[in-house]
Amino acid sequence: MADAAAEQEVAAGMARLLASEGPRAGWKVALNVAAVQTHFGLEGWLLGTVPEVGGPASGHRIAVPEGGRLKLEAELAVRLGAAGGAVSVDAVAPAFELVDYARPSDSLEAIVRHSFFHAAALLGTTRAAFEPLTPPAPRVKRNGEVVREAVEALRVDSLEPILERAATLLAGHDVRLGAGEWILCGSLIDPVSVRPGDVFDVDFGPLGSLHLDVDQV
Repeated sequence: MADAAAEQEVAAGMARLLASEGPRAGWKVALNVAAVQTHFGLEGWLLGTVPEVGGPASGHRIAVPEGGRLKLEAELAVRLGAAGGAVSVDAVAPAFELVDYARPSDSLEAIVRHSFFHAAALLGTTRAAFEPLTPPAPRVKRNGEVVREAVEALRVDSLEPILERAATLLAGHDVRLGAGEWILCGSLIDPVSVRPGDVFDVDFGPLGSLHLDVDQV
């Protein structure tokens, strides 16, 4: 059972996040590591917002902001559709989420309020069918060297539990999942530091690959 104080912080942070956000591209699974959930007194992962996503046409270039502490997460992204009035999976894609650990972390409420350090989301080419990734995919190369491989405990074998929990979490805030929204399904790797001048190439197995250039400052 979740800690009552943690539940209150999550509720307060989520209310402020939803009240302050602009246009929303979708949602993100956050704190999907069991040890982190235990640390915060949670009974499962949480949900944050994603204000926008960049597709392949965006060029997939980023810059590290001054004072930023960016990390890269390799994820599975799901685009929602609608079938018979119910939310369904319309497409899947490989994805990067960039998180910035320079953002406030003095309380769980603060972490929720800025959507769990979210900085950017970048998507690869979409595919109609979901196929579970088999470790070591996703395999992350930074500047040509393998620096991360999939963590077995973070593997996504089915999308239904993610959609069900996301819908349940949002129902507490009178929000529903909507067709066309994206869900980032949580990091499949241990996050890797992002430095100016880095070049990332990630093999997502059956989902293809994804490339990212980090601009020099």
